Amino acid sequence: MWLLALAGLLARALQSTDIGDAVPPSTSQPIYYRTRDGRADYEFSIERQSDGTYTSFIVSQPDYGSRSTGAHDTHRLSTRDRHYVCWDRPLRSEEEAKSVAALWADATQEYIRTGRRF
Repeated sequence: MWLLALAGLLARALQSTDIGDAVPPSTSQPIYYRTRDGRADYEFSIERQSDGTYTSFIVSQPDYGSRSTGAHDTHRLSTRDRHYVCWDRPLRSEEEAKSVAALWADATQEYIRTGRRF
């Protein structure tokens, strides 16, 4: 079901998302996630924004190989120098941002493995 939620998000997010300067990260430790298939590790920085919402910034992830790295295909948006997870609504807690990061990592891993878009 969450895959369907991601489908129409990019266009809306590109129009309405402004991740300017984040306030200092709300977590003092990086967040590491190993995908459900156990094949890859992802690292995130969950940061509280000035409006009180949270953003899951992607610190490290596996290479996309021959797959497209475009924003639409990967469900990533960017600041000047960092990528973050594209989501359809504001994330109101650090736990919610961690859950979204995990969902995104698992979907990304499937995309890298099979080419199936999410």
